[in-house]
Amino acid sequence: MQFSSKHSLESKTCEGVTIHLKKFSHKRRAKIELDLADYRATVRSLMLEYADNVDLPGDPAEIKQQKRIRRSSLDVLAMSELDTRAKESYLRTYITGIDGLLIDEAPATVDTLIADGPVELCDEVFSFIQEHNGLSGDEQKNSEPPSTSAPVEGGAQSSGIAAPVSNSSDTAAETAESITPSL
Repeated sequence: MQFSSKHSLESKTCEGVTIHLKKFSHKRRAKIELDLADYRATVRSLMLEYADNVDLPGDPAEIKQQKRIRRSSLDVLAMSELDTRAKESYLRTYITGIDGLLIDEAPATVDTLIADGPVELCDEVFSFIQEHNGLSGDEQKNSEPPSTSAPVEGGAQSSGIAAPVSNSSDTAAETAESITPSL
């Protein structure tokens, strides 16, 4: 049996660029899990704060507007955490080489790709890693960063506005705990 522990990705977003990557292994997966422990704690904290900012029945319009603004800020913070921590950890763990890309007139490295490279290339590589990381569909779903937005019933597109809490006796912590996926 012949086995290769590497992948090559011919970029679709940056013509002529090839990214060389390690394949999934349990050791690399464990390293990422350890790298992302702080990230997950930060996201959990953001989700708890998000739950504190859900519109409640009887909230004045001004308070509802303030809460909507804060929820939007929390969404941005959560995505920023994803970009700065999770994507970086995956890219550093899996990329072994980059061909065909110069950044500031020097051959690209993982460090220069993350710091100064094309964002669309980083996103493409991150997506490729997610698709080829050896996890089953359910494992992949459970390893994705949590969303601060509730899922929409029936698969419809979300309006981006959270539904009001139906039972005002619930505490924010209980609400956050009920919507927080296992990490």
